[in-house]
Amino acid sequence: MVLLGPAGAGAGKRETALRLLAEALSGPLYAASLELWVAARAHQALRAELVPAEERVNAELAEICRTYVTEDPVEIRLTLDLLLGRGVSGLLSPHSGQRQAEALDAWARRLQGRPRG
Repeated sequence: MVLLGPAGAGAGKRETALRLLAEALSGPLYAASLELWVAARAHQALRAELVPAEERVNAELAEICRTYVTEDPVEIRLTLDLLLGRGVSGLLSPHSGQRQAEALDAWARRLQGRPRG
C-alpha cells in the first residue's frame, strides 16, 4: 500500500512525509535509542551490535527521504540531520505542535526552492 507518492509527486506529500519522519525521530522510542547510543560509547559489545543496526536504520531513513522528500543526497542528509536534531532538542522541552509545523513547513519550502514566509 502506498501512503504517499514519489518525491516529485506533490508538495503536500512532502510535508506529510516530513511530519511522519519527525514523529518517528522524537518521543519515547527515539529517547531510548539515544540512551543506547550513550551507553554504547563505553560498552564495546553493545557498540558492536548497535553500529550495524544504526547503519541499517539510517539507510532506510535515507531511502524514505529519497522516495518522498527529495532525491538530492545533500538535501537528504540535511533533512535527516534537521529531524534528528529537533528530536534531541525536544527531549527536555517538547516542541509545540505549531512550532513543529512551522519548522517542517519552512524546510519543505526550502526544499522546493521557495523563500521563507
